[in-house]
Amino acid sequence: MSQNDWYNYCECPACKAIDDEEESHAGTMVRFVNAIAEAVEKEFPNALIETLAYQYTRKPPKKTRLRHNVIPCLCTIECDFAQPIDVSPYKQNISFRDDIRGWAKQTDLLYVWDYTTDFRNYTMPFPNVYALQGNVKFLHANGVKCLFEQGAYQGRHGDFAELKSWLLAKWMWNPELPMEPLLDDFFSGYYGKAAPFVRRYFEAVHRLQLMYSASADRPLRIFDDVTLPSLPDAVLDMATDCWKQAIDAVKDDPVSSYNVRMGAFAVDYMRLERMRRKSDKVLCLARKSLAAQELVKMQALAKSLLDRMAEAKDIRLSEGANLHEQRKREWQELLARKPRPISATSSGEVEERDISISRKGTWGDYVDDPKAADGKAMKLYNTHFEWCTTFPMHKVEFEPGATYKVRVRVRVDKLRDGGEAFWAGVYDPVAKVGRGGIQPRTENASAEYAWYDVCTWVPNENEYFWIGPGRFGKDGKSSFKALWVDKIDFSRVTK
Repeated sequence: MSQNDWYNYCECPACKAIDDEEESHAGTMVRFVNAIAEAVEKEFPNALIETLAYQYTRKPPKKTRLRHNVIPCLCTIECDFAQPIDVSPYKQNISFRDDIRGWAKQTDLLYVWDYTTDFRNYTMPFPNVYALQGNVKFLHANGVKCLFEQGAYQGRHGDFAELKSWLLAKWMWNPELPMEPLLDDFFSGYYGKAAPFVRRYFEAVHRLQLMYSASADRPLRIFDDVTLPSLPDAVLDMATDCWKQAIDAVKDDPVSSYNVRMGAFAVDYMRLERMRRKSDKVLCLARKSLAAQELVKMQALAKSLLDRMAEAKDIRLSEGANLHEQRKREWQELLARKPRPISATSSGEVEERDISISRKGTWGDYVDDPKAADGKAMKLYNTHFEWCTTFPMHKVEFEPGATYKVRVRVRVDKLRDGGEAFWAGVYDPVAKVGRGGIQPRTENASAEYAWYDVCTWVPNENEYFWIGPGRFGKDGKSSFKALWVDKIDFSRVTK
């Protein structure tokens, strides 16, 4: 009996008063779950009620105590995964240590939901193996009775997924088993004669990640991007060489050959996605274009990855189905692509077809629109107010260090004045900050297409532009029928 998987906790005066008193949003949650547990116990005295201590409820309440039949499940989602929970200097690891000790004082039935993969990119390198045993030891020492380790659960061959599952199965049975003999056993048994080459790669990427994450502001997070700064491009060249030697070493061993080729998937995935970012531009605003670079190499990698997906049958690239399908589609389109020159300019437009939309057909769709400049537009429905459309900045070749303005051309089918027409901005998911934004009201929005200035800033490739329908009014309803997006525009700002 738990909260939803989002951050929208109740802000009504009654709940706020409880949470203020308890100095945690777990205050309202624990009181609520305690009441349910008390009622359930009357009919089912042996039943236990589990509830999440997750994100905004991770900190235990100051006053209220758990009933004896309530199990709190703490989640490590915010933590650094390069180092064990009790070793990492990252602020979220420090606060997690405080939180788990607080909950342990309330119950002897402590449950933890831990994570072992990158959920945005299951199949990219995620060097977290050296943290696994330390985490199990720390959790065991702090009273954890139930431990759930969530990996790339939707498919096979996530980054070292087989190794991580095998190690955790050993350590959850006996946390004291030494690591080195286990690694030796697995690498020789799973990779055969390729073990030395795979092990060299494995040790190198983990060593680099530990060096990088020694600083408190450089964690390894479970939604990191393929730009992972701990593994620069030069490391991927070394990694590719290791996996090539590994493949050659077992070419006459079908079982080990399969395991090695699927293990190499992670490095090839990261290489391709980085190359695509550098060359797959829809707009060039810099003096030097990268648009046609290394197309042949990218096509060879894309074909190899798609072939291995067909062979394995159930490789999943990302937890999000949309992103998984989008990656496959982009690789298939890449195979048919011809080099296309892009001329540099100080300003340019991006059409709606190059702006991605989440839940296409449910939250919005690409449609014909005679009012749009090219007769095509993106129509967003008034059934939600999510940031449902995004355009990543890595698809534009900006002049490094230059300032740009982004604006969006939209029209609004209004129902009434006094509500929010739409909201838009630029967001950096790495720094977790917005770079400006707008929320025009319906009374100030045009029923015909008009340009709206969104942000003036110095772009970086981690960021993305986003736009969504306006948020609902106090009556829970939208103030418009639909939002139509024609295009976005970038222009360099000169001082």
